[in-house]
Amino acid sequence: MMNRVPQVSFLWLGGIIVGTHKNVLQDGRFGLLPIELHAASWCGVTQSFLQEPVSQPPITNETLLRSDECRLLYLTQAERHTRWPVSPWMPFGTTALEDAEIEVRLHAQCTGHGLQYADWHWACRNGKLLHPLCVKATTSARPPAQHLAINTPIKYEALNLEEESASENATRNIFGWLRIDGYPPREQGISNHEWINLGESDNESPFLNEPPKSHAAPASKAVVEDWIQRNILIPDSMMDPSQI
Repeated sequence: MMNRVPQVSFLWLGGIIVGTHKNVLQDGRFGLLPIELHAASWCGVTQSFLQEPVSQPPITNETLLRSDECRLLYLTQAERHTRWPVSPWMPFGTTALEDAEIEVRLHAQCTGHGLQYADWHWACRNGKLLHPLCVKATTSARPPAQHLAINTPIKYEALNLEEESASENATRNIFGWLRIDGYPPREQGISNHEWINLGESDNESPFLNEPPKSHAAPASKAVVEDWIQRNILIPDSMMDPSQI
């Protein structure tokens, strides 16, 4: 950890000395790392995908990345999106522009949107504002990660279907934040996934009078491998929106 982000290595050292690093690592194992964008700017690190600027141009073939959709929802402070998502990891895939919220569509042709640190100060009792030393504004602490080549050999022997809580929590959190008002018809495959759909509500189930169905058998390793290859390792520009 210290070698990966050396500018905050002293924080890891201090955390190890006082024992707080255990809680941080435990949160990471569950995929639920706490986010504080102000502290991230002060330290010059990237803690959430929200810190990255919106792609230029945001839309391609009438679709936009779901990560850009999240950024625009937060930047425009759309209803029920005034707080940043709990998950620091971006959602995969793209969204058809016509399925996006109105606030997103209004800014889909814009360029240059992104978070930028402005200022903070102490409000003194005498009404004076005391500003600290200037903090350099940061939008991205490191270059965007390159997509893995689709022919990269991956060993699945150690893949344990019972130990995917971190991926499940991160996926459920970010899609729960993005689709808090419901999923468009094109995304029914996502909304019905077992990681997302933990139980149908009265408003979501189209078959209220049907008897409950038995639980499906656990997915085979081949199915999981295929899902990972199609939805994670393949660059978004190469993905077929009809399969998302």
